Parts: sequence; C-alpha cells; structure tokens
Amino acid sequence: MHWTSAPNEQIIGVSLLDASWYALNEANGNFNRDSLILFVSERLPDSGMNEHVYGFSDSDKGRIEINLM
Repeated sequence: MHWTSAPNEQIIGVSLLDASWYALNEANGNFNRDSLILFVSERLPDSGMNEHVYGFSDSDKGRIEINLM
C-alpha cells in the first residue's frame, strides 16, 4: 500500500495487486479469472482504515469493473 496525504489532511492509500487464484481456477466447477486489482483506502485518525473502492480487470482485456464500497 502506498500512502499519501491529500490537501484536506486525509491519508489515502493506493495498492495494485496482480492476483492469481490458483486454488479456485476451474476447480470444482468454479471459475475465477486471474485479475489486476486496484484498491483505494483511507487511514483514519483512530488508526483504523476505511476501504473506499476497488477496481479489477483481466490483464489481457480492454475492460475494468469498479465496486464502490
């Protein structure tokens, strides 16, 4: 996670993960594609964290999905 301070003093973190779902790829009738995942989080004053959004895409496809949390 890379953390940076926003102008309003929020501390925002960004992380990029290249996930390979070895155990779940086509096992037992399941199918999960390996994914490139972007996470955006906020570090809270009480040392907690708030997950704001994540987006994901196949590394070889021209699309991206975004989940707002």
